[in-house]
Amino acid sequence: MFSIEDAEKLGLNKIFDFQKNQILTIKENKMEKYLGVKLIKAEPCSHDQFAGAKNRGDLSKLSGGIDQDGYKVVYEDGYTSWSPKDVFEKAYKNIADGDKVLIEFDLKTGNWELIKYC
Repeated sequence: MFSIEDAEKLGLNKIFDFQKNQILTIKENKMEKYLGVKLIKAEPCSHDQFAGAKNRGDLSKLSGGIDQDGYKVVYEDGYTSWSPKDVFEKAYKNIADGDKVLIEFDLKTGNWELIKYC
C-alpha cells in the first residue's frame, strides 16, 4: 500500500485516497512569489542571425526549420542570449536614457504596464 510517507519521499503534494474516494493534500506549496527588474540592452535579431553570430550553426533546425523573429539580449554582466519576439515584448518595454518610469503590476493576472513620466 502506498503511504503518505512514500508520497512525501517522492516529492508529491497530493495523492488520491481510494478508501475515502478523495484527493488528499499532503503539503501545500510554500514557494513565494517574487518580482524582479533587470536593465538590459537589446536589438532585433532573427534566430538564425544570432546563431551565425555565435558560430552555433543553424539554430532554426531546432524550431522546426523556421527562422524566428526575436531579439539579441545583453545583460548587465555581459551575458548574451536570444529571445523570441513575443516572449521579449511581453517581458520588456523600451526606455531611453533619462526616462523616469513607474511599473504597475497586477498580481492576479501577471500583466504589467510601464508608465513613463518626466
